[in-house]
Amino acid sequence: MGTSHKMPKEITRAEFIAGLERIDDKGIYPKIPADMPVTVALENLDNGVAFTKRGGVRRYETRTELAEKRRKGRQIPRRGNRPKDQLLDEVRILERVPKTPHPYIVRYLGCRICRGRITAIILESLQWTLRDYAHKRRDKFAQLDKEAFLAGLESAVDYIHSLGLAHNDINPYNIMVREADDGSCSPVLIDFDSCGPFRCRLLSSGTPGFADPEDPELFISLKRHDEFALGRLREWWDEEHQVEQIISESSSSESSSSDQN
Repeated sequence: MGTSHKMPKEITRAEFIAGLERIDDKGIYPKIPADMPVTVALENLDNGVAFTKRGGVRRYETRTELAEKRRKGRQIPRRGNRPKDQLLDEVRILERVPKTPHPYIVRYLGCRICRGRITAIILESLQWTLRDYAHKRRDKFAQLDKEAFLAGLESAVDYIHSLGLAHNDINPYNIMVREADDGSCSPVLIDFDSCGPFRCRLLSSGTPGFADPEDPELFISLKRHDEFALGRLREWWDEEHQVEQIISESSSSESSSSDQN
């Protein structure tokens, strides 16, 4: 991989090739820890059943980029801040959470392993985030039982807290909607790369709009971050219903006007 300060259309083929650097496995894939058993995912899982989550290769910095940072006196990522460390941290959480599976937490199917390194996390495949469900399936979203749905989500969060962990990034993009054959829907909490033991240091501060901007400890894993986000989620839900009502009333008005003409 590589980077360039030029616009894509300005880069010649020769410049493109010259700017590439090979990334060693050890640069992006964490070793399997000696102190932690790792679940190996089955090989025959298809895309309809499994979702593959890979490490943050886009955030990987090449040797050239790191050398440039050093030359300019900029901070170099320390251990724990690198994409491969973040991938391993999420695996540690997922290996811990599903020992007693919770119905409203994403199903962890294991990891892909190559040459003793973790190359990907395999999770159950779900189609709709709650945010997309609200925007692209408005009729279905309007029929959801808000209290039952959020009660299920809160039970998942309570379970995580009982393990001494906080999710730290609850928002409509990190909640999936699981549709059952009978038409019922339930929440599924996903994305555990910000999850950590209480009081541990975080690399991110949650999602704007669902994290308290006045909290002085946004970069510390705390139960109250989840509690704030759940309260904000209720407000967001009501706001989405108000938008749906406006759209519905507008459509009815246009239909009535068309009939009169």
